[in-house]
Amino acid sequence: MGVPGVEYLYSTSSPGLSMVVVRFYVGEDEENAIVRLNQKLAGNMDRIPPGVSQPLVKPRSIDDVPILAVTLWGERYDDDQLRQVAAQVHDAVKEVPDVSEVTLLGGRPRELRVDIDPARLASAGLDPIAVRRAIQGSNVRDTSVGPVSANLTSRMKRATS
Repeated sequence: MGVPGVEYLYSTSSPGLSMVVVRFYVGEDEENAIVRLNQKLAGNMDRIPPGVSQPLVKPRSIDDVPILAVTLWGERYDDDQLRQVAAQVHDAVKEVPDVSEVTLLGGRPRELRVDIDPARLASAGLDPIAVRRAIQGSNVRDTSVGPVSANLTSRMKRATS
């Protein structure tokens, strides 16, 4: 408080995170309100504990309020399948004119796990560093198989067969 034009504050904290929402009175000039808020923050920087990151001021307006939340659920689908459907919905909604932000939450992001069998790797004349380099070199998005390229998949099959 102590910033002219502030109607009220909301705050929430959890381990490693704290958020304060400052709501200004309707009709306040946004630019001036942000300047006053930043000045107040700067005047109290000495009160922020060491190791805590600098406050981040992100202006929001009534246009930024979520107006649609979609939850996908189904007994026959696991979280990976539902996330794939949600990603398609995400992409479609993002294309709608005047949509400012679309956020996808939940499910498991797609990832590849590589378990190395040292004996099989050695028999192919490879070492773990070579596998790491192959993965890093092929870590690209391919719409046919997702974030890992088909070339990597075929090379890894040859190396581990």
